[in-house]
Amino acid sequence: MSTVKSRRAEYSDATRAALLDSATELFSENGYVHTSLDDVARATRMTRGAVYHHFNGKQALFEAVLENQEIAMQVAVGEAAAKATGPWEASLAGLDTFLDFCCDPVYGRIVMQEGPVALGWHRAGASVSSCTRTG
Repeated sequence: MSTVKSRRAEYSDATRAALLDSATELFSENGYVHTSLDDVARATRMTRGAVYHHFNGKQALFEAVLENQEIAMQVAVGEAAAKATGPWEASLAGLDTFLDFCCDPVYGRIVMQEGPVALGWHRAGASVSSCTRTG
């Protein structure tokens, strides 16, 4: 039996997605330090209170953005590897896809540059590896 989301839950999900989209764009363009929650709220035409309703603060918002980037990469790597005809080809396809993500300006800036700035080296690595384990 499938569960049907209420209109309120759908609106909440859409609001969260809009905040993540705007935050992704702002963090990738301006960096973690130069992006404020006011900037994110303004970009989504919401109040700062709406941001705080969905995220505990700037760091929590950034962690969600980073996690979305990592999940998208993992899904793409898995799909590329699944299309291969053998283990060696799967490894190469997965590696090629991962390297394509590394060259993507948004992924590269958020995961490789801003992650350590926002979360610290130890925590940024832990966030990435926890995404890998659950993916």
